[in-house]
Amino acid sequence: MGFRKRRDAPRVPAVLDRLSLWFRYEFERFLMRGPLSRLLLVAWLIGLISVVGGVLGHVYSDQFSGFPEAIWWAFLRLTDPGYLGDDRGVFLRTLSTVITVGGYVIFLGALVAIMTQWFTSTMGALASGVTPIVRRNHIVIIGWTNRTAAIVNELFSSSGRVKRFLRLRGTSELHVAILSERKPQEILDELELGLGSHFRKSALTVRHGSPIRVEHLERVDFLRASAILVPSDDERGSGWTTRDEDAVKVLMALGQAMREAAPENPPVLVAEVSSDEKAAVGRRAYRGDSEVVPTEQMVAWMLAQDVKCPGTLAIFDELLAQPDGHRLYVSPAQRLVGRSVEELAHLIPQAVVLGILRDGLPIANPRPDEVVVEGDRLITLASDLRDTTRFELDAQVMIPTDVVEREIEIVDEPRRVLLLGWSRKVPALIDALGSGELEAAQIDIFALTPIVERERLIHRMCPHRRAALVRHFEGDMTSRRDLGHLEFGEYDHVILVASDRFETDAESDARTILGWLTLEELLERSHDFRRPRISVEILRSENAELLQRRELTVVQSAAIPSLLLTQVCLYRELHAVFDDIVRPGGAEIRIVKATLLGLARGSYRFVELQNRAQRAGLTLLGVRGNNTTSPLAPGRDARIELGRDSELIVLLVDQRTSKLDSSAPPSIAYQLPTASRAAQPEI
Repeated sequence: MGFRKRRDAPRVPAVLDRLSLWFRYEFERFLMRGPLSRLLLVAWLIGLISVVGGVLGHVYSDQFSGFPEAIWWAFLRLTDPGYLGDDRGVFLRTLSTVITVGGYVIFLGALVAIMTQWFTSTMGALASGVTPIVRRNHIVIIGWTNRTAAIVNELFSSSGRVKRFLRLRGTSELHVAILSERKPQEILDELELGLGSHFRKSALTVRHGSPIRVEHLERVDFLRASAILVPSDDERGSGWTTRDEDAVKVLMALGQAMREAAPENPPVLVAEVSSDEKAAVGRRAYRGDSEVVPTEQMVAWMLAQDVKCPGTLAIFDELLAQPDGHRLYVSPAQRLVGRSVEELAHLIPQAVVLGILRDGLPIANPRPDEVVVEGDRLITLASDLRDTTRFELDAQVMIPTDVVEREIEIVDEPRRVLLLGWSRKVPALIDALGSGELEAAQIDIFALTPIVERERLIHRMCPHRRAALVRHFEGDMTSRRDLGHLEFGEYDHVILVASDRFETDAESDARTILGWLTLEELLERSHDFRRPRISVEILRSENAELLQRRELTVVQSAAIPSLLLTQVCLYRELHAVFDDIVRPGGAEIRIVKATLLGLARGSYRFVELQNRAQRAGLTLLGVRGNNTTSPLAPGRDARIELGRDSELIVLLVDQRTSKLDSSAPPSIAYQLPTASRAAQPEI
């Protein structure tokens, strides 16, 4: 009986295969360690070829005195083909030719390939934006959104504000670092294309990473920044809270990192959310010193003010967007302590005082006899930062003494508003339109979004009495047949809302513009009713330019939040100021006829009109219809020619009562300009 072969005994070929696989695996691991390992392999091959070639040359030739000389001979032929002419004999010449060719392949080819690959990978790693920066007092922007380019442009163009901000932080050089999950080069290309002459590559750094990972936040050196901006994105989701959830996660990551590191001089944090409710959640998530701005809600408040008083949106546009326009500033007032608000109009020649910031709270449209006290700061309107601190303390103060104060009533006519389209901003807009003693008479919504979904969000965001103002219609605003069922003559104001249900802003704007063209066609065909005022919400600035010089109001709802965030970053106090000016129930910007002050036609110094307005309980910001480039803050000594079409841009707190000059009729029910073109008192 013979021996049986065990089935589990390994075969020799299988062992060799396993050994071959192990060798290739280890060889791969060695090469993948990096360029140094590959260079070591090349050096080993060069040494091996030199030794083998030297041994062969010494054994089969008598021209060498020893192995070292022969090995050196082989190495020289391997690295430099110029030595080939020195060899003698067929064998030695053949051997040296083989060695030289091997040198070209291994020494030169492999070395160049390794160095090229290393250089390419190194440049790729640097371009990927994962190398941490080392800076101090720079400005960090978290995320690449449809706000980021506008924020960078505002930072690079607002030289006076930026210089003041940097000076307070102890530096003079502006540098912006952006952390985004997109490729850095794509962001730089978009910024260069969008910013044009304002693009400064030397003042920009883009890093790749997630904003909720601390090790990625360290790539922009966020702990040593002077400010951190967290903008939102209109292109992220379609729900009411989708963008807010992303912002809250970022705030939680930043807050935890700040508490663990506890920097001596922490950066200013400015974040964007949709509403007051989410702002409270954001502050709780960060638990640090921050400014959380409800930009969506503030845009809705601005639009509601423009519905109640047509023309105010253009004023907000100048305060926020116009590069050569007027801006709001918060300036020191130590040298004005003890002076009354009425005197300030004479002491500050190139700025208008809107109010006083006292203990962090704005007092807009203060009484004329309000006195500046220690610690107060002035809320001013000026075209340049330097104008807010140019005081003429020895200027002659001429206060009118012939003005008798008495109360009048200012009446708002309720508006009927039609909203074409739907977005998450609509509930905030309805809440703003329905606030105050005199709310909108009716708000109709015409959109493809299911009525049940609209009602659910409106009832969640608005009080019941405001939700009761709303009627719902279902249809497509780009369809002439669907729009034809509406009676446009019933409305004072039509607002085309940019949808948030598309993947990109460009798609949303395309639909909004198509809806506006359809509406215009229907309005031109119908001559049996008056034309309502039209406002169109646009998300991208290049699309807004297509609608300029039209008989409508263009609302750039993506640009306004960007500019708000930037201004709050540079002047933290402006958050409270803008909130007070645009929030329903606070101070409001109004455009009224000059007859409100009982003024006849003629020429006046602007300061005279300011004093008249202050005695009437108003703050005069500017005059329209005076053939000036900008109607705001023309200057204390500017001559104002009042005519029949002159209008006053004023700031008031209580819109129901005011005070008037005794030269006016004993009782006036002043009605603001409406879409019905109601007759107004003339000068």
